[in-house]
Amino acid sequence: IWDPSSGDCLQTLKGHSDYVNAVAFSHDSTLLASVSDDRTFKIWYPSSVDCLQTLESHSSNVNSVAFSHDSTRLVFALKSQTVSLSTSSNSIWIRLDSENLLWLPLEYRPVCFAASGKIIGIGGRTGRVWICKVQLSIS
Repeated sequence: IWDPSSGDCLQTLKGHSDYVNAVAFSHDSTLLASVSDDRTFKIWYPSSVDCLQTLESHSSNVNSVAFSHDSTRLVFALKSQTVSLSTSSNSIWIRLDSENLLWLPLEYRPVCFAASGKIIGIGGRTGRVWICKVQLSIS
């Protein structure tokens, strides 16, 4: 834990045995959660440097962690294959990286387009918004 005004290290929280992927403070800043490739989540009291609890994870693929608004639960996301979804320049195709993936009929061609991970949102000329989730089979 660093003092932002001086840049001094005030405390070091030690306990993970592998790369730490994410940390997050509770909404009232009394707790700090960390998640590591060592397959553990840790809940810390940052004011005393004490580890309150260690939770075992089934996966080392966790890349973010957050507290619920009431600080009673941890929310986390798993790492996934990084994909780049876009539309072709003429809006006829949804593209995965540089490959055409899905041809869009005229009524589904986007006026606006957003992608978040593997989920696509498209606003169309008809006034409709549709959402599509891309599920890839990697062999």
